[in-house]
Parts: sequence; structure tokens; C-alpha cells
Amino acid sequence: LGLSSVKLEVFVSVTVGAAALGAAASGGPMQRNGRKPIITVASMLYAMGAVVVALAPGFAVLVVGRVILGLGVGLSSMSIP
Repeated sequence: LGLSSVKLEVFVSVTVGAAALGAAASGGPMQRNGRKPIITVASMLYAMGAVVVALAPGFAVLVVGRVILGLGVGLSSMSIP
């Protein structure tokens, strides 16, 4: 891909940041709805993020896909024991 150091750092770090946000946001919905719906949403986010990353025409779309994947990671890390 020929990414610069800064772009590579953004590419990697955005997933971790989005995972932190997803984990923080999962508490209330999980208490109201239980784990299964949250796991379903996390699975859909994984699938959507993978498709976005695979079809990304440029760096910005690639980062968006990684954000979606990160949200899925955060949700699943809080809901799957």
C-alpha cells in the first residue's frame, strides 16, 4: 500500500480507540437487552467492517472500515466471557 509512518499508525491505532469506545458504550444496552443482541450487533459490525476494508478504494475508507471493526471488537470484548 505504500503507507507513510503516520498513516500506518492511524491505521493501527484507530481500531484500538474504536474498541475502547465500543466497550464503553456496550454497558447500558447489554444490561437492558442482554448479551445475545449485543453479540449479534458485534458480529454484524465484524462482517461490515471486513467488507469495507476489503473493498476500500483509499486510505480514508480503509480507516472507516477499521473503526467499524474496532467497534465490533469493543462490543464483543464486553459481552463474550
